[in-house]
Amino acid sequence: YDNQTRAERSQRGKIERLRRGAGTNVFLGGTALFGYKSVDKHWHINEEEADWVRKIFDHYEETLSLRAVKTLLENNGVESRRGHFGLWNTATLHNMLTNKTYTGIHEIYVKKIDQKFTLKVDKIISVSQFNRVQKLVNRHNSRKNQGNQKHESLLGEFLKCGSCSTKFGSEVKKRARSDGTRFDTKKYFCMSKNYDWRDGHERNCINKKSLDMDATDIAISDRVKQVVSNSVLLKEQTKKELLDKQSQVKADVEAQRLRLEEKCQRIQREIENIENQIVDLEVDAGLGKRDRNVVRKVISRYEQALEMQHKEYVSVELELESLDENLVWVDWVEKFSEQMNVSTRSFKQRREFLRGLVDEITVHTEMGENRDGEIVQVGHSFDVIFKMQIVNDRLIYHDKDRKSDGYETKNGKKRLSTGKIEGVTALKGIRKTLKKKVG
Repeated sequence: YDNQTRAERSQRGKIERLRRGAGTNVFLGGTALFGYKSVDKHWHINEEEADWVRKIFDHYEETLSLRAVKTLLENNGVESRRGHFGLWNTATLHNMLTNKTYTGIHEIYVKKIDQKFTLKVDKIISVSQFNRVQKLVNRHNSRKNQGNQKHESLLGEFLKCGSCSTKFGSEVKKRARSDGTRFDTKKYFCMSKNYDWRDGHERNCINKKSLDMDATDIAISDRVKQVVSNSVLLKEQTKKELLDKQSQVKADVEAQRLRLEEKCQRIQREIENIENQIVDLEVDAGLGKRDRNVVRKVISRYEQALEMQHKEYVSVELELESLDENLVWVDWVEKFSEQMNVSTRSFKQRREFLRGLVDEITVHTEMGENRDGEIVQVGHSFDVIFKMQIVNDRLIYHDKDRKSDGYETKNGKKRLSTGKIEGVTALKGIRKTLKKKVG
């Protein structure tokens, strides 16, 4: 009882400090996040550690390896806060790379009162770099989940179920029959059943049938190549804007990025100001200085403004993400512009080609009647989400009869809906025979 009383008293104290210090950089105790320190119970940057935080983000962007970052820190004598003998743990580094506090916004969720508090702290990492790293971390995690596989898949990192939004997995089985012939089963499938069993959460996915890996790879690759070959926008940007003025494009992107970073900081300051106003009103109402009904109405307006500021912040983050995608697009076009015909590339090159173009592929279930008149799954269709608006883009001439007067390009869409594709749905019991065992 005594322990419980002390715990509740401590939590009430923290909640009160959060309410009175909402929007400020109040420090609630414990071990400070690497890169920061507590001074008079407030967050402050530890300059020496902050420099290493920047190096951690930079080095991960360069190497895409947590082990490489770990080696960098340990070889330079940088000690972790809690690791044995000061050594670093890759899980710790992963948590640091995904911690948004480094962008200047620290969030604390208090379960007891079901309320989230936002603290404004000094920024160490830019929002744009943080967002770039999140994409790299997510992609690395996606590949890591396939790390135990003894095979590679062309589309494994792109496929997502349209029924339950679960990522698709891939499977390759090589077996031998009793007569000595070997068979090879290669498929993509929705991972919902595996996750249902693991976490006990029923996803009720209707995407029951798997995809034939080879047939799906060919079908999707052919459609992507067709979009690329027909894209006026891609050809024009490749020929003129991106390749001829690549340095200028990058300079323009960097200038826009700086402007958006400054906008992020302004929004953070506005969020801090609004939260402080709300806290002051709550304190005045608690002390009886203001009528509580009036205070509630004012706070309601402030909360609406706060929600708008948070949405604006998310919008700016998306703009920054789009800018970074444009830089990746510039590099991709420079690399592949002279080789638009990808039919002869190696597996690695084909996958890299798709990574530069495709953001995600959603796999939808196609339903129909079977021989008994029952409604069952009869196949699959796909939505291929591109990174640029190159689906059905077109040229618009200023004068069709005088094409020499010039033209302009009109953006298309990012989404390509394939409709039902025949031959990609795996047929039960049918496997590909490789060869008969000799001897």
